Amino acid sequence: MKKTRFLVLALAVAVMLMGAGYAWWSETVTITTDVTTGYLDVDLAAVTPNTASSDYVGVTVTPVSSIEGNDNGEVCNIDVTNLYPGAFGSGIVAVKNTGTMKVKLGKPIVTFTDNNAAVRGYDYVGISYSPSLTDDSSPVSLSINPNNGECTFSGDVFLVPGETCYFTITASMPSNEQGDEFKSDLSFRFAPEFLQWNQQ
Repeated sequence: MKKTRFLVLALAVAVMLMGAGYAWWSETVTITTDVTTGYLDVDLAAVTPNTASSDYVGVTVTPVSSIEGNDNGEVCNIDVTNLYPGAFGSGIVAVKNTGTMKVKLGKPIVTFTDNNAAVRGYDYVGISYSPSLTDDSSPVSLSINPNNGECTFSGDVFLVPGETCYFTITASMPSNEQGDEFKSDLSFRFAPEFLQWNQQ
């Protein structure tokens, strides 16, 4: 009889210990924390003074915050007026990384916004970039496709937070041009492409 009581008591103690063990192992732990992620943000600004071959040639660079079809949200309209054979006008666009993460510059696009410019073709538009070095200090150049205005860097170009780079867009009329009056004004749009630094 003592053995039976002892077994019942031992069994009851074992069941209680199992319940306590289960309660201890199934306890829920809740941790609350804030996670802050980086953000990508780039601003465009016109740089003055613009340069031209003479006071007669006018250059206007106008940053525009949002244009339909531009996912980056930042473009610049550039107008060069009163061109004549042998004349040029250059507008400078500053691009600043105002975000918290490194930015990769993709393929900027130059598009004509009037028929006069489209008649002239991309051969009359040039583009350059400074600083002219990549992250590893190798030289980089920027060329424009005369068929579609797509610009291509010769290497990967990045902007760290707070860094500014400059694009100079030049419209010119060759000195041997038989200058029709309607071709003297050019209007086009410059739309840089910005990517997260580790994207292709």
